[in-house]
Amino acid sequence: MSTLSFAYAPTAFRMLEGVLAVYKPAGLGINSLHNQIISKLVTDMNNLEQRPQKQRLLSKVQTANSTNQSMIPETNVPDWSDHILVTGPRYRNEDFHISFGHLLDADACGVQVIGIQKKGEKQLRRLKYMKLTSTYRAFGQFGLSSMSHSPKTRILERSTWDHLSSDKINRVLMAMQGAHRNAMLRDSGLELSSHTAYELASKGLLRPMEGNEPVIVDLKLSSLNLPHFSLDVTCLNDTCGFIRKLVHEVAAELRSNAICTKLQRQRVSVFSHDSEHTLLSHQMNVNSFMNSIHHYKQAFDSQLANKRKYLRKENSTDNCEVQFSNQ
Repeated sequence: MSTLSFAYAPTAFRMLEGVLAVYKPAGLGINSLHNQIISKLVTDMNNLEQRPQKQRLLSKVQTANSTNQSMIPETNVPDWSDHILVTGPRYRNEDFHISFGHLLDADACGVQVIGIQKKGEKQLRRLKYMKLTSTYRAFGQFGLSSMSHSPKTRILERSTWDHLSSDKINRVLMAMQGAHRNAMLRDSGLELSSHTAYELASKGLLRPMEGNEPVIVDLKLSSLNLPHFSLDVTCLNDTCGFIRKLVHEVAAELRSNAICTKLQRQRVSVFSHDSEHTLLSHQMNVNSFMNSIHHYKQAFDSQLANKRKYLRKENSTDNCEVQFSNQ
């Protein structure tokens, strides 16, 4: 795949708009991540080739010891008020607008989707409206309970965990997943026994029509080494607090307690944590941002086109059925 690279700052600035993904480490807040991105963009943009200094038109000059003005040919001379030593750096913090979609809290790590400039903010609102799924890996420890379901707050209770097994955990996970899927199907506004509902569910296109309540799409046990374990959770309308509470609720169903020791978001729709286009802290620069924007735009447009094609097919099938029933 071709890579984008710009050496001229004004061209790079015009191209730098859209949605991309960065990897947020644990312990870094959103405000700190925002300042880090802005600082890297400003520094890198000012290191590129800048626009030339403005010129001003010199048309006449007054001769000494005379009130007459001697005209000389018009000529362009440098406008020293536009010199970089007078105006300061060409690009400053206020020239860049960074917005965040589907926030991670300070203790979580993983994929963080960001929008650059107004176009990126508009695309983030569009992604939020589409209710995209997110995939998390939650690492937990049985036998402990805390106020925030994490090890950072005071431990409230200790319990046994030697009665647990992978079979018992999987049965609880399947029951919780089934309950959430039934609720999502019920809230989708479709007939439960219809072929359309089945096809949409099998393609992963089924979404609740109303409400912003978290919905679990897929839930499975990733690893188990008692008392430590990890869960893979795919869900809608989620928050980091919901995932940590889910770890606690799974343990409660198993007659035990658990805290979430680490939380990693691995995917948000097409934005993946292991993609080379999801940028780490040391990879953040103007050209890598533009390449990430270009890559994810192509990937997301392709996925969106497939969904629209399938939905148009379903709508045309439904219309045919209605016309046939009216004949």
